[in-house]
Amino acid sequence: MTLDRTSPFWQSVDARAMALPRCGDCGRFHFYPRPVCPECWSDDLAWQPVGGRGAVWSYTVVRFAHGAHEGWKTRIPYVVALIELEEGVRMMGNVIDCPVDSVRAGMAVELAYREYEDGLIPVFLPAG
Repeated sequence: MTLDRTSPFWQSVDARAMALPRCGDCGRFHFYPRPVCPECWSDDLAWQPVGGRGAVWSYTVVRFAHGAHEGWKTRIPYVVALIELEEGVRMMGNVIDCPVDSVRAGMAVELAYREYEDGLIPVFLPAG
């Protein structure tokens, strides 16, 4: 794994094929990138694509603009969710393209990509 552990993640996002570290010994994916598997402590890690399907594990609706970044202020209200991917990994992301009040824990979602002023980011849409 490289010293900059997040570069492979952002490269996979830029390619619209999100990949996460997977342990060669126990087979488990993990996120955030780290030098050893958090399950078995092996350093035999490789980046592999994920399917992008999952469910909302928990979420919050941001209704008050705060911070210095103007771009997000124009998007309120918006949903920040903890998504549990089918691969067993939980990661933060925005749930978009649905009314914020319709988001619920357990809601099926799928990975998508959106271009924002800071670049391409992974987001989640309600699964159809």
